[in-house]
Amino acid sequence: MGELFLSYEGNLPSTSVLRADDTYLMYKVVAGWKDKPAFKHCMSRSTCKFLIPSIYGRHVWRKFAGFFGEKAVFVTHAGMSDWLRQRPDDYFVTAEGGPSPDLSATDNQCRASCAMHCMMDPPPVLNQDIVLPWVIAFEWTVRATSRDRDILAFYSGTENSCSRKVVKETFMGRFEEEMRNVHGSRRVRDRLLFFPAEFRLRQQDWSELAYRSKLCVCPDGDSPNTGRLVEVIMHGCVPLIISNRLQPPLHEYIDWTKVAFFMREDSIPDLPRILQERFAGPKGAREIAAKQELLHQLAFVVDYGRDGVTSTLTLALRERALELREAAS
Repeated sequence: MGELFLSYEGNLPSTSVLRADDTYLMYKVVAGWKDKPAFKHCMSRSTCKFLIPSIYGRHVWRKFAGFFGEKAVFVTHAGMSDWLRQRPDDYFVTAEGGPSPDLSATDNQCRASCAMHCMMDPPPVLNQDIVLPWVIAFEWTVRATSRDRDILAFYSGTENSCSRKVVKETFMGRFEEEMRNVHGSRRVRDRLLFFPAEFRLRQQDWSELAYRSKLCVCPDGDSPNTGRLVEVIMHGCVPLIISNRLQPPLHEYIDWTKVAFFMREDSIPDLPRILQERFAGPKGAREIAAKQELLHQLAFVVDYGRDGVTSTLTLALRERALELREAAS
């Protein structure tokens, strides 16, 4: 099961990951760092921690992360934890009458699309770790502020997670129907535009549709924290995050409920009904507009080309250093 998990996260080949963990990272620790005075000094002090930047979380570099344990603060894009499982039910959008039956056969508390999305051992991130947004090619523009959006919900992505497969199955056939509703240049308002995985959009076409969309659906990809989340924000499209295991970037400093909607994975079969009943009417439009109004502020925080990420990361590191000093005093 461990190798399956490793190969899933980031589509990494498990043999290469295990080899890099054991013969490169752990070799660096044992042969290169362990006997250095600065290393030994930090290991012996309760107020000293190692700062480890890593795209992938602790669950990928298992031996390396296990050696350091809580002596390390990982700065990572991993963003996988049980944080969402700890949220109350009213945190999530559901269909009228409640969510569909749980799709997970192994863990009733998990409520994921497959057992793999319930796996949290070893934990990818600890409480002290810092999850950062992905670096993307888009940035905020004036057009992102536009309220003239004729598409209610938009999704396009590869089929690289079990929840994305359920999204595809749920909207099977609807894409062709939506395409038939388009006549010439006339726009049909509040469409649900879900592209099948085999329909690969060019980047400029995806961007155009994101600018025209009110909601952009963001399910887990090959990891729960995806670049797509930041990309839709930069287009002024309100994220509808579908996940069982996402710990959103910089969640200590961002109230994500102000700028995004959340859905559990077991509600995916109800998604067409949720979109029509919850968001297609005036009340839903007001909810979406209220979140879109704040996306500009969020875009600044998650933009590496501006000061947002750097300032927030500096704040997070300072707070952790202060907590260590207070705990030792």
